[in-house]
Amino acid sequence: MLDYHHHSEASVDSETPMVEVCRTAIARGITEIAFTEHMDFITEEPNTGYFDYTRYMTALDAARREFSPDLVVLAGIEIDYCPDFEDEIAQWLNGKEFDFVVGSVHYIRGEGNISEPRALDFFSNRTIDEAYTRYFDLVRQSAETGMWDALGHIDLIKRYGVTHYGPFDAAPFSDQIDQILTTIIRNGTALEINTSGLRQNPRDFYPAPSILRRYRELGGARITVGSDSHTAKHTGEGIAEAYAMLHEIGFHTVEQFRERKGLSVPIDTLSPS
Repeated sequence: MLDYHHHSEASVDSETPMVEVCRTAIARGITEIAFTEHMDFITEEPNTGYFDYTRYMTALDAARREFSPDLVVLAGIEIDYCPDFEDEIAQWLNGKEFDFVVGSVHYIRGEGNISEPRALDFFSNRTIDEAYTRYFDLVRQSAETGMWDALGHIDLIKRYGVTHYGPFDAAPFSDQIDQILTTIIRNGTALEINTSGLRQNPRDFYPAPSILRRYRELGGARITVGSDSHTAKHTGEGIAEAYAMLHEIGFHTVEQFRERKGLSVPIDTLSPS
């Protein structure tokens, strides 16, 4: 199985050493793991400046040596998209030795991180239409950059939105979501299935299965799957369930990355026996 979204102590919100994650991954049947650490650019946000590329690559190279050939360890990054910093993001990525780059929206500039509990302040001051529309517009802008290998957890807004507004329904935002999906299909960007929502408030994948069905209807085929774990406890969690859901919807492959080049591989060859 492939877990293409994981955080270690190289991320500001994790204290878990890479080696601990790798040992757990092997024990749970994960064959490839991508450490997609957080990289932030919004100058006023406290996370910005935390990620150290050199220190990260040193730890990653050590993990590769220790756990090969039992586990393929990929160099990854999860970049928090903000339209004010597109040039800085592109410049920073240039020359970095990543296998896999995820683009995500966590921050709404001036409003904070919508994936943290304090995000409830953001929701309490807005209608569901105001909050979700603003978020999906940023995701659309992120998709349009074409800078990512995969677009991460595209309906993350529901993580705390469901607490304030109730169960997530994609239908009222279908036009915006269609724009996002058609954009990544056109750009060749993969769509991430992020399993962390299964253990969070929505108790659902990011994105919801209805969005995945729509992605397939529009001609989308490129998928990555990741647990978005920040501790070894959650390494690989939900990956098998995601594969089963993909099969049910009609997807038969997921993307495998090397040096930012994707290859479609059959899910049946990755599923645990």
